[in-house]
Amino acid sequence: MALVRINEKTVIQKVKFFVLGKEKPNWMTRISVLVGFFISLYFLIWQGFIFLVILFVNQFEDPELIKSTFSRIGGQYNFNIRYAAYDWTAVDVIFYHALGSIILISISIVGLIIIYRRKNLGYITYLSGNVLTALFTIIFLGAKYTSEQISIVDKIILIVITLYFFAGMFLLKRTKAKAENPIQTQS
Repeated sequence: MALVRINEKTVIQKVKFFVLGKEKPNWMTRISVLVGFFISLYFLIWQGFIFLVILFVNQFEDPELIKSTFSRIGGQYNFNIRYAAYDWTAVDVIFYHALGSIILISISIVGLIIIYRRKNLGYITYLSGNVLTALFTIIFLGAKYTSEQISIVDKIILIVITLYFFAGMFLLKRTKAKAENPIQTQS
């Protein structure tokens, strides 16, 4: 009598396999992607908090205090004047910025997944997500807001990790060329 082998995977295992694939990349890529993921997660959590606070502001004990705080920040950086044509309040501007940032940071995370699978498209996706997140903040909220309200540490972290993966993009091309054509690289 033969035993039937059941090869059912849980949903988590299927998602893990879909994201990570069959082959593990080298240890440097794994560490880099992990660090990049935690940095992106850090930025995503902050924007997620802002998004959720504004979305559920009326559920808090004193919603007017929260709205007035956001309005004060918006007034300081002229959000009401800049977006008067759209009839947006400062709360609306900060809400739309948080939503846009969540989308762009999510693009960066997708790029990291593709990098983990050793595809050049991942670097382009990740770098595009990071650069667009920074540009979106500067353009949407203004350079003065960006320079005064975003900490130096956050700026340095974003710049360093973006430059690191930018350099990694060229390193990957070189290592792939060696792996694909080992005869030419020995000379």
